[in-house]
Amino acid sequence: MILQAKEELIYNNKQIIKNNILKIILIIIFFSTVIGFLLSFIPINQIRKTLSLEDEVVDNKNLLDEYIKAMNIHNIISKSDLKGNITYVNENFCKVTGYKKEEVIGKSHSLLRSNETKKETFVDLWQTIHNNRVWTGILKNKKKNGDFYFVNIAIVPITNKKDEIIEYVGIRHEITELIKQKEEVLFSLKNDNLTKCPNRVKLVEDLEKFKNNNLAIIDIDDFSSINDFYGHLIGNVVIVQFAKLIQSFLDKNFKLYRLHADKFAILNNSLSKKDFIKFMNLINIKIVDSKINIDIKSFDISPSIGISFEDKYELLITAEIANKHAKKINKDVFIYQKKFQIEKDVEDNLIWIEKIKRSIKENRIIVLYQPIYNNRTNKVEKYEVLVRLKELDGKLISPYYFLEIAKKYKQYIKLTKRVIDLSFEKFKNLNYEFSINLTVEDILNEEINSYLIKKINEYNIGNKLVIELVESENIENFDQVLNFMNLIKTFGCKIAIDDFGTGYSNFEYLLRINADYLKIDGSLIENIDSNKTSKEVVQTIINFAHKMGYKVIAEYVSTKNIFSEVNQLKIDYSQGYYIGVPDEEISKAICIY
Repeated sequence: MILQAKEELIYNNKQIIKNNILKIILIIIFFSTVIGFLLSFIPINQIRKTLSLEDEVVDNKNLLDEYIKAMNIHNIISKSDLKGNITYVNENFCKVTGYKKEEVIGKSHSLLRSNETKKETFVDLWQTIHNNRVWTGILKNKKKNGDFYFVNIAIVPITNKKDEIIEYVGIRHEITELIKQKEEVLFSLKNDNLTKCPNRVKLVEDLEKFKNNNLAIIDIDDFSSINDFYGHLIGNVVIVQFAKLIQSFLDKNFKLYRLHADKFAILNNSLSKKDFIKFMNLINIKIVDSKINIDIKSFDISPSIGISFEDKYELLITAEIANKHAKKINKDVFIYQKKFQIEKDVEDNLIWIEKIKRSIKENRIIVLYQPIYNNRTNKVEKYEVLVRLKELDGKLISPYYFLEIAKKYKQYIKLTKRVIDLSFEKFKNLNYEFSINLTVEDILNEEINSYLIKKINEYNIGNKLVIELVESENIENFDQVLNFMNLIKTFGCKIAIDDFGTGYSNFEYLLRINADYLKIDGSLIENIDSNKTSKEVVQTIINFAHKMGYKVIAEYVSTKNIFSEVNQLKIDYSQGYYIGVPDEEISKAICIY
């Protein structure tokens, strides 16, 4: 009985379960039918678009992950909360700063701050990002070990859907090497390469800082002789030691500058005029009592000092005038005074520049030709081209009076081009060599350089042209000059060194230039028939030149006696008024008696 009741209970339960399962299946079928019915009203392209958007979201997420990965490779990245406390740093942050992640998380970004960064910079930074704007700039930061580094940084506010700032992200790129290179360039612009003293550019800048300045220009008497005899390398050592010697006499109230060559400036703005003059006289005595010692020799130094107390706009030029005047009158220290009439000099310059401009416009810048006589063949074989300014009345003006003014007022290049044009046109059909004078400044001037090469090609005249290098003392850009000389020789041109024997920088330059002609300075030739010392110096130059394969030209051959001496010394060529005066026309025949 009991067994029968149990079986009935089991059977009834199975029926209940079966009925419930059937109901669930019916419900599922019902809802599936309804959903299918509803979906039938949705366009198939909409379904495809939805599925495509889902794929695009996945692709964009992958692309964003790749961007973040790429950004982390070279950039220094950190996140911070609204108070500036660090919440995240990447590996580059740790590599550059030297901190581990656990050492900076939760700490303020101020642990990287350099004391050299102005407070105003950080005020501006926080005001910018608090206003939901990106701040960019260059910051000098401090590493864990105390070293400094520079970063170009962008700090970006991150907002939520309500446009509320929730954190900040800092993206940095280290630019320490770039900043160092910039500082080196700026240093070289305002400092002398050789002595490391501030240069002329820095002096002009410093003169603007104070209303009343005391300025002295100081240089070494007859420094060119040191260069002539020992060469520019020894000359450079002397300049460096001279700078150190002067600096040893100065305290923090004085500043030493190198202007060029052996010329230095001493600036002071604390002493009275009387005390500054007294101090510079003391400097002069100390320098005279000192020696400059280098390995091969000890040099006794005698300086010339020019002093000025003019206003800052005329201070430098008047100090330089005083320095030149000190040499001219053989005085150790000379103070500039208004009686130099600098205002009148300026007025004269303005008159001259107007005269130069009018002469260029009216074709009154002309060239003369002075013959150069071959002492072996007894013929005129060359001419030197000489520039002149012709006045309205026909009077010819020497370049001594107008070339420097032309340079100062930017008319010099026009004059040089005019000389090239006139001389090339004159000699294009003549069977003579001709020489034009170029300074180092001309050679280094790209416009003149390019114009000369252009005209050589245009006239095909290279085999007749001689480039006469003048004012070649203290060549500072020698490699550039040498490159020009090598280039010009590829066109068949020859090179002559002018005024050799007094003031020429050194024999090393001559050897490297590989000149064809050496023109002996006229001051040695003009007294050669009466001055034994001049004759001995000339003989030494001739022996050297001929040994090196150079032809020698004697200038200032103005009399028969000088011409006779020149021939006895076996000088190759003669030039001077005894041979022929400069003229606008080429002399057809010249007789030497």
